Amino acid sequence: MGFKQISAKNAENKNLNKSSSLYEKFDTIDGTHPFKLLGNQAYVEYPVIELNKGKIIYFNFALAKEMGLLEKHHENLMNQDLEEKLLKTFSIQILNEYDILTKKKYNKKFLKKNKYMATRYLQLQHKNKRGATSGDGRSIWNGFIEHEGKIWDISSRGTGVTMLSPGAAEKKKPLQTGNTNTGYGCGQAEVDELLSSAIMSENLYNKGFQTERVLCVVDLGDGYGIGVRAGLNLIRPAHVFLYMKQNKLSELRKIVDYVIDRQIKNDKLQVRKNYFPLQKYQIFLNYFIDNLAKFTAQCESDYLFVWMDWDGDNLLIDPGIIDYGSIRHFGVCHDEYRYDDVDRFSTNLKEQKLKAKFIVKEMIQTIDFLRSGNKKNISYFDHCPEIARFNNKLNAYENEFFAKKIGLDNKEFQKCKKIPNFKKKFLKLKKNFLYLESLKTKKGKINVPDGVNQLPLFNMRKVSRELPNFLFNFDSQKAEIDRDFSVDDFYQHFSTKYATNKDEKWIKKKAHFVRKFLHAYSLLFLQINKFSNIQKMNQFKDQVKKIHPEGFLTGNSLIHSVDDMIQGLSKHNRHNIQFIITKLIQYLSHSSTLRLNQTSTFDENYLDKALWNKIVMNLHEFNEEI
Repeated sequence: MGFKQISAKNAENKNLNKSSSLYEKFDTIDGTHPFKLLGNQAYVEYPVIELNKGKIIYFNFALAKEMGLLEKHHENLMNQDLEEKLLKTFSIQILNEYDILTKKKYNKKFLKKNKYMATRYLQLQHKNKRGATSGDGRSIWNGFIEHEGKIWDISSRGTGVTMLSPGAAEKKKPLQTGNTNTGYGCGQAEVDELLSSAIMSENLYNKGFQTERVLCVVDLGDGYGIGVRAGLNLIRPAHVFLYMKQNKLSELRKIVDYVIDRQIKNDKLQVRKNYFPLQKYQIFLNYFIDNLAKFTAQCESDYLFVWMDWDGDNLLIDPGIIDYGSIRHFGVCHDEYRYDDVDRFSTNLKEQKLKAKFIVKEMIQTIDFLRSGNKKNISYFDHCPEIARFNNKLNAYENEFFAKKIGLDNKEFQKCKKIPNFKKKFLKLKKNFLYLESLKTKKGKINVPDGVNQLPLFNMRKVSRELPNFLFNFDSQKAEIDRDFSVDDFYQHFSTKYATNKDEKWIKKKAHFVRKFLHAYSLLFLQINKFSNIQKMNQFKDQVKKIHPEGFLTGNSLIHSVDDMIQGLSKHNRHNIQFIITKLIQYLSHSSTLRLNQTSTFDENYLDKALWNKIVMNLHEFNEEI
């Protein structure tokens, strides 16, 4: 071998070693997880095989860097080495009970060293409400990552049907992955669903919601894929309530201690080492109550439908969002929408707070069980101090988020509270705003593709965004009121696309409702204006435009946009699709510049303008829908 060949070979080996070192953190995602220390009653383990197929159609570079999986200077562009590492790590499937029973053939070379777990938790779809059969039905936990003092959980869905799926429980027999004969029993995930979750979760994360985030999406072909999600704690309240329902005190103590320890390590809870367990449990309970109150108020204010229920299986323990299958982000107040889940209808937007309160009672009952060793009936806690705490926190957060909705951030809101009579005027405006928000068209209840609904009469996002320009003259030294804005003007500008002639006639008869609102709105902001300068009022005007953009990511606009992307996958470079998703997420967060590394080869010139224009059009065309 000549000198040139040796040098070339050494360079090749050097590059291979460099590449291997660059992505070695992914090798630690191997099925091991501290949750397994709770004992095998908390999960079911499965052997896992590498599928040796697939393409990465979305990768969350920002999240990967935050987790320490990539170096911060890594360009935001997929390369062959990174894709191969991601596929080896995440393009996997369990060998389930059906596979073992039928002696499925596979190459042992591709069998993962460790088994991966599907965790047990309460789930509404199961007949057994004590968690004997339920848990991760099409998901497994890949492992965890420690980085900069934080611990991240990583799980994947679409990796095969487990014995904990509703379908397996219903049939009372092992199911084959990919079967379509049983509801909630195929074990697979569709690519459009996974991309939708990636976009919606990152959008809500940027809006300040606690949520799981999607790390990557693997396209396996034929419309199916694997979605990898990550979070600082992917445990749900339903994981905890499982043992409370089953009266298993020892196991309950273990999992609550596990949750508290994780929250402490992730700097979510402040608990001194010399605190007794009872003090530690109370701190955790207060944390849970306060944050669930905040999350509930935030969801209702922003028209985010999250199907909360007593088992808490659609929530993170933090609390926040997990599993975007039943999440809907409404463009206007569709508070009569109910999701049809085969054998039951969901709660609606306004009922979420009632379910949240019940989940709080469940957690109070759980902590009391740990303290006393005696599980009391849930009704015992109807009027306990912690329920009063939840009610008070919920009310305070509702006011805070309403202030944000009309353009006052929390800092400005706290300043305004010092203004004489501000609270009275603020609450009067809120009452009138919420009334107009609740009005529905005369069409009544209608069927929609995934449930039932009644259509809103007014677009109150648009009211918050545009009413200041109609009411006030911002060109003067002080914002002066324009008294020429009438009830007819209000209806013409702010009624939804669902409104009809019948609705217009009705609102003219009930014009005093609109007048009361306009009067309350004018009084409040004229009073605020007296204590602010014109520059601040102009900032307020700009702020509401950012909070309530004209182009809004509703469920329907997301469905159409993802369909357009998937159609584009067959004719566009996958890097282009990755760029489209990244650009959409940044566009929704109102950032004019993308958070891309300067060395990235992404370029606006490579962007499919026709596809991007379609997506922007979807955001505007469906901005009032569910």
